[in-house]
Amino acid sequence: MKAWRWHRGVAGLLLLGACTSPSPDLVIRDVNVIDLPAGQLVGAQTVVIDEGRIVKIGSGRVARGSVEIDGSGKYLIPGLIDAHVHVDHADELNLYPAFGVTGAMVLRGLPQHLTWRSEIADGARFGPRLFTAGDYMDGYPPYMQPMMSFEDVESARQSVRQQQTAGYDFVKVYSRLSAEQHAAIVKETHSGGRCVVGHGNPNIPLPDLIAHGQDNIAHGQDLIRWYFDSANDPNGIDRVVDALRGSGVTVTANLSWTDGLLAQGSDLEALLARPVARALHPAILQPFRPENNRYIRNAEEWVPEVRE
Repeated sequence: MKAWRWHRGVAGLLLLGACTSPSPDLVIRDVNVIDLPAGQLVGAQTVVIDEGRIVKIGSGRVARGSVEIDGSGKYLIPGLIDAHVHVDHADELNLYPAFGVTGAMVLRGLPQHLTWRSEIADGARFGPRLFTAGDYMDGYPPYMQPMMSFEDVESARQSVRQQQTAGYDFVKVYSRLSAEQHAAIVKETHSGGRCVVGHGNPNIPLPDLIAHGQDNIAHGQDLIRWYFDSANDPNGIDRVVDALRGSGVTVTANLSWTDGLLAQGSDLEALLARPVARALHPAILQPFRPENNRYIRNAEEWVPEVRE
C-alpha cells in the first residue's frame, strides 16, 4: 500500500510523504540456496517470503520481516514430497516437516485422512500438505484384508464415483483386479478428472496396463516381479524402460519400502532403535513389534525372495 500526502502551493504540487509498506512475513538471511534447475549452490542469500510466497531471493538489502531467521551455515531447499506414505495415526503428521517433507501422497485413505487434509489446509493441524487416495481397490478375493474388492466391473465403477464424491484426490488400484475391472476403473476415474495410482498387476501385461492409462506405478519392484522373465532377466530393464518411455506413466521406485521389509525380517531390533521410531506414538509401533510383526513370521520364506 502506498501512502502519499500532497500539498498544493505556489509552485504546484509538492510530494511530502514517502512510500511505506508492511513487513514481509518471513525473512531468512545469509542462507545457502540450492538451485535445483541449475544444479548450483548459491551462498549468502536472503530469501523473503510474504503471504506464503517467495517474493525475493538475492543478496541485496530488504526490509525486516515479521519473523527473521539467521540461515548462516545452513541450506535451503524446496520442500520434499513423499510420493508413497501410509499414515495410521495423526501424530505421524508432525514428523514429515521435521524431515523437510512438505507434501505427501497417502496411498490408502480413509475418512480421517480427509479430515486431516482439511485441518492442515486450514492451519488447524501441523503437517505436510496431503493428497490422498481412497481405500484400496482390488479384485476378488483381495490380496489381503481389509480392502475393498470387487467381483464385477460395475461395482468397481460405482466405488470410483463414491470416492470422487467423498473428495479423495486419486484412486489406488491393487494387484488382483481383472483387466476389465482395471480398464473400467481408469476410465471412470479419468472422466472425473482424477488420476489412478497403484500396483502393477500379474493379470495385465505392462503394455496393456499402460494402454489402459494408469497414471503411476507405485512400486518399482512390481516391474521386476511381474514384468521380468526372472530376477536375472538380462533384457528386463530395457524392455520395461522401452514400454514406459514416452507413455506418461510415472514410476515411484519406493526403494525404502524394500529396505524396511528386509530390516523387519532380519534386524528388527535395530529398526525399532532408530531415533525416528522413538518419536512415534506407541500405537503406531504395535504392528512392528516382534510378537505382532507378520514379516518376522514369514521371514524365512520371503526375505531371500525380496533380496533376490
